[in-house]
Amino acid sequence: MNIFNMFRRQSIERQVRALVRQGLIQQSIGQSGRIRPTYSYHRIGDRLTEMGSMRLWEALERVSVSVLKKAVAVVDDDEAVLDATSSFLEALGYDALAFSSGEAFLASDAGGGVSCLLTDVNMPGISGLELQDRVRQLRPALPIIMMTALTDDALRRRALAGGARELLRKPLAADDLIRCLEDTIGS
Repeated sequence: MNIFNMFRRQSIERQVRALVRQGLIQQSIGQSGRIRPTYSYHRIGDRLTEMGSMRLWEALERVSVSVLKKAVAVVDDDEAVLDATSSFLEALGYDALAFSSGEAFLASDAGGGVSCLLTDVNMPGISGLELQDRVRQLRPALPIIMMTALTDDALRRRALAGGARELLRKPLAADDLIRCLEDTIGS
């Protein structure tokens, strides 16, 4: 039996499990149970086309399963900034995961499923710089973008030296955030 016929006969759930086994998608973000890509949109689309499973592709989009969205963790102690930034990211097509503190982010199981971390610098408890240091130990390749209302060259140098891709100035300019995310993780 060829793979096309095999997938036509299986339920959507079984098809998704087969894609997980093949490494094209993975379960992540714990309780949400959302499906995340391990490869690019085009690679998944090409693979689904090869398997003759465009019905699966359409079904996944219809039920709003996050197959194509890249997750961005947003960490900020200012609830208004956290909500506005998360909503903006979702409007751009990202899956925004909001955390009110560095501790909350580290305690979550979201770290493995995010494509980028966007964090404030000045927060009570674990600062953004401390969070960056801890994340570097756990996930050295995770892109980190920092944001602050402060205008301090020493802070900028420290953030970038610690591995941050960028230090954005608050209030965030939409164009700067979009450019930075596209440069960091793609659209």
